[in-house]
Amino acid sequence: MSNDDDLSKLDGKWLVDMGEKSGQSRSTMNNWWNAFCSETERSITPKQATPEDKSVFFDWLEEAKAKAEAEKVEKARIAEEERKRKELEAEAKRKESERKDLFKYLDDSLRMFDFETVSEWLYLWMEEKES
Repeated sequence: MSNDDDLSKLDGKWLVDMGEKSGQSRSTMNNWWNAFCSETERSITPKQATPEDKSVFFDWLEEAKAKAEAEKVEKARIAEEERKRKELEAEAKRKESERKDLFKYLDDSLRMFDFETVSEWLYLWMEEKES
């Protein structure tokens, strides 16, 4: 069945009206109807739909909307976790770089002064920070 044949079967005016009211194209409505029929194992056109079929279709649309929203929320959650992971990774790299710089400075200080002097300075600095 071609897409034009499918669209011509949207003579079930209710589906065309629904698409127009919701701002959806006939093609989108057709795709949704076909997906609905496939998932619910129906072989009917919109024109052949009974009130029960329509009701099940509306429920199916609500479920599809809820599923899409849940997927959107999950993607946002995953993106936020990834952002936080990258932020923590960047901070860990920065801290490691700062530690290396400090140790290099201490090594350079030890070349210029004796260990006891550098140790005394560190001790004094730590006392200053505690008070």
